[in-house]
Amino acid sequence: VREMQLSEKYNIQEVTLTKNANGLGFSFLMCELDPPTRDFGSLVRIKQLFPGQPAQQSGRIQEGDVLLAVNGQSVKEPESCLIYVNCLDRRVWIALFTVGLSIQNMQM
Repeated sequence: VREMQLSEKYNIQEVTLTKNANGLGFSFLMCELDPPTRDFGSLVRIKQLFPGQPAQQSGRIQEGDVLLAVNGQSVKEPESCLIYVNCLDRRVWIALFTVGLSIQNMQM
């Protein structure tokens, strides 16, 4: 049994989703950091995946994941995330820190 620390492996993944008539199929929320880091005062996290929608169907996004970038633009607050996610492009590229992988790695 080996405990893997975040400094040893960052669980960052890139996912490309194609919007459907209902969008990408997730909601998000802002979490304040206390204390804030040098680069971030808050994080934008996936709050909920909607069944049968692109985010859930990808199998690569989980509730609690941290959004890092959307279409190459850094996400540091929910307002910027809304702008990027609601862009006119049907295909949306998302970079996120996957919390589920971190938990699995720490329990191995």
